[in-house]
This record gives sequence, structure tokens and C-alpha cells, in this order.
Amino acid sequence: MTARVKETCLPDGWRMARLGDVSFIRKTQITPKHTDNLPYIGLEHIASRGPLLGHGRAGDTRSAKVVFQSGDTLFGKLRPNLRKTVRVMFGGVCSTDIIAMFPSNQATAGYLSALMRSDSVQRRAIRTATGTRMPRTSWPALSGLPVPLPPLEEQQRIAKILDSVDQAIERTDAVIGASEGLRDALLHHLLSGERSPRTSFRSSGAPTDLPDGWRMVRLGDVSFIRKTQITPKHTDNLPYIGLEHIASRGPLLGHGRAGDTRSAKVVFQSGDTLFGKLRPNLRKTVRVMFGGVCSTDIIAMFPSNQATAGYLSALMRSDSVQRRAIRTATGTRMPRTSWPALSGLPVPLPPLEEQQRIAKILDSVDQAIERTRAERAALVELKESLAAVLLSGRLRVGVGG
Repeated sequence: MTARVKETCLPDGWRMARLGDVSFIRKTQITPKHTDNLPYIGLEHIASRGPLLGHGRAGDTRSAKVVFQSGDTLFGKLRPNLRKTVRVMFGGVCSTDIIAMFPSNQATAGYLSALMRSDSVQRRAIRTATGTRMPRTSWPALSGLPVPLPPLEEQQRIAKILDSVDQAIERTDAVIGASEGLRDALLHHLLSGERSPRTSFRSSGAPTDLPDGWRMVRLGDVSFIRKTQITPKHTDNLPYIGLEHIASRGPLLGHGRAGDTRSAKVVFQSGDTLFGKLRPNLRKTVRVMFGGVCSTDIIAMFPSNQATAGYLSALMRSDSVQRRAIRTATGTRMPRTSWPALSGLPVPLPPLEEQQRIAKILDSVDQAIERTRAERAALVELKESLAAVLLSGRLRVGVGG
């Protein structure tokens, strides 16, 4: 009855169909061997609202994985509020927390991908997710959703328009990636003293040499960690940051609400650096300018009187700290590092005034990256607005009249 009512508002030639009628899901699973070089995609490889951030290697994983093929749409069913949906153009295996989909003969692959990223599908996924700590939706919960279905030729035109915006987003992503690479190189030079913003410094070519006035200290000597924990009440409106809110290599993607979480959380303050100790290879480190609570999988840090907050944040993003975190992580499926494993790491420490100048230079690069990210966000918003009118038929493409 609902589908027939909605159908009266559709353009000529369109009809309503169930999502399960226009798509199939991949059911084949394998347990990769240690030597298996197939690409592996987990939820950590998919950014919120796309794109694909990269992939791992199947042989480095454990347990069964779903086999997907080129052209499939991968839909994250764990924590669907993060809207992790992407179309891939290569084959491989993915986490069982991801639904791998391909179209029936009633739909095109591009149109199916657009449908799976639409607000109606995303709302259905969130509404049908079960579980408090790790909410998941399921294919049976999604497959009955009524979706609009234009003729195949119009599906292709709709997908082509949305793909053109995706290409613009990808070009912006390339600019962001290049800028981040430059920032990381600059970070290395500044923290090693090779490009220190000083009037002069000593350099004999030996790798242990530091500029005049610099010294080596332990990371634990220039920083403290927050130890206060609380279990938020249901009515608690404090900002909550989990690892899902921090992008790989930054920035902060947003935050949740403490009252919507369970279990103990670490209290952090404005200016703190948050360092992800779970899966440290993802390099989830960010400085926050507000207070709140964060997951216990995150170390909340602030500087001693020997360091500035900006310089400490730069240190925690440096290659030396990131390598130490990865090397000291324990556990196969969910590797974690710890503060005791990190605190003894030797780090370079310039005078406070120079720390401020280093942080200012890095902050200026970060601000430029943020401006490009804002441009990307505007493109994403444009794409979502276009998708809303194109998938509803309110805007027709290539239709005479």
C-alpha cells in the first residue's frame, strides 16, 4: 500500500521496487591464508560518506572474509550512522561487517551505489541497527525498503552526473593528500632541526646532532596523561570522541554525545592531544579545542612546563612516535599500544619560544588543509543535494518535453 501511494508521485516511467529486488549480496566467504595478497577492505579503510582511504592485505587478517568483485558497492552495517559506503573498482575480500552488493538486471551498478548512499537507505540502516555498544543493521532489515527505480537509461544518466561530482571530490582529495604529505615532510624537518625556524644552528652531519639549545628528553618528561574517568549519565550532553570521530592523520570528523555511550570514558580538556592507542597504524591523533570525554582506547595528553601544547601535538604526530606506537602494539586482532610503552621514547626538545614557532608553522599548513577540506565538504553537500532531487525524480536528466 505504501509503495503504491508513493508511486503516484513518481515521474512517468518510474516505479517503486524493493531494494532486495534490484540488488544481490555476496555470500561467498574465505579465510585468507598467510600468503594471500588479495586486497582487504575493513571499515577503517572507508571514510565516513566515502571515499575509500586505501586497503590492507588479506594475508595479514584473521577469520572469514567476504569476497567482493570489481564494481560492487560496499556498505558498512556496523555503526551505520557513520555512513561508510563506497563503490570499488577492483576485487578482493572485505570484513563481515560490510555488505558487498551488486545489481540485478533491473538496476545499474552506478545507480545502486547512489541508492545505498541515499538518505532513505541510510535512515533505514540507522533505524534498524541493533546492539548498544556496537549497533549493526542487516541485509534482511534493509532489503524490504521501497526505493525509486527509473528506466535503465535514466539510471545511467543519474549515475554519470553523481560520478562527475565524485571525480571533483577525488581531485580535492588528491590536493589534500599532497598537502598532508608536504606537512608530514615539514614536520620531520622541523622536529629534527633540519629546517628549524632559527637564525642559526649547528649541523655537523651526524644524525645525533641537534641545533644549539635543543636537547633530547623522554616523551614522558614533557607530557602527562589524563587519568580521570567517568561513566556518563543518560542525560549527559558532554561531547564524546571515539576513534571513529578521528580521521587517519587527522582531522577531527565530529563528535558524539556522552549520554549516548556506555562504560567509563576519559575526561579531556581544551588544548589536549588525543592519541589513538588501538590500531596505531591508523595514526589517529588530533588536538582538540574543547573539553569532553573520550574512549578509553584514546590517550588524552597535555604538556608539562617543558613543552607547549602545539609542540606536544606535533611530537605525537611525528614518525618516531608513530613507529614506536606500532612497534609496541600487542594483540593480533585488535593491536594496542600503551602509555608506558611510549613514555620512554627519546624526543627532541627545542626552547619554548622555538617550540611556539614550529607549532605556528605547522598550524598554518593545517589551516590551509582545513580550507581545502571545507571545499571538499561543500562538494559532498552538493552531491547529496543532487542525489536527493535526482533519485526522487524532482530533477530529470536527458528527458525531453
